[in-house]
Amino acid sequence: MGCFGSKKEPSVTNQDTGNAAKRNKGPQMDLDLRSRLAQETYLSEMEIANLYGVFMTANPNGKMKRDQFTKSYAKVLPDEAQALGDFVFEVTDRNRDGLVDFEEYVRMMSTIYKGSVDEKIQMVFGVYDLDKSGNITRDEMLKVFQALVDGAPPGAKKPVLSPEEKVKYVFREMDTNQDQVISMEEFVRAVKKDPSIIEPLPFIVDPNSPLSPKSSRANSTHSVNSKESHIQ
Repeated sequence: MGCFGSKKEPSVTNQDTGNAAKRNKGPQMDLDLRSRLAQETYLSEMEIANLYGVFMTANPNGKMKRDQFTKSYAKVLPDEAQALGDFVFEVTDRNRDGLVDFEEYVRMMSTIYKGSVDEKIQMVFGVYDLDKSGNITRDEMLKVFQALVDGAPPGAKKPVLSPEEKVKYVFREMDTNQDQVISMEEFVRAVKKDPSIIEPLPFIVDPNSPLSPKSSRANSTHSVNSKESHIQ
């Protein structure tokens, strides 16, 4: 899936991050892997090294199970979007082995914290494309909308539209060729026009959100490191 962007060069040197790892005295990461991930994501080598120490301390075997992932992910989402954790797991688990390894986790974190608007929209498309066919069906969208309703926190405002009504509305707005599925192109175009059309886009794409690529908080090392404690 094309939701994980790349950059041309890491922001720190191998010597810098090597020295930092020695000072941290935590789990030591393979330097080649760290360098490659820095080249292929928006995170610096320092950020990746820091995430590695926390991830491996919480997951000594290098794998995160679904229940642990959803609990961790819920901590960085607003209440109304926490029910999406299980669906985000499916997007993050790129090799479909039922576990999230460190490389998969880094790519997800890179997209959420520092990805472009297009990359974040594509990631959300993957949340709704449950069978990873490249299209979203009505049934797939209904399952996600229903999960959001079922997982809403106590006292949450009741949606104006039922999940079924919301599916009809979204398909009317997005399915421009009326083939009864929503393609990536249709999804991205509609969301760019109106981010409020589908959850949790207002949170992920809003330029004022701390996760927006336009936000100074999203582009700082602190914005990633401050969430490290959630990998547990």
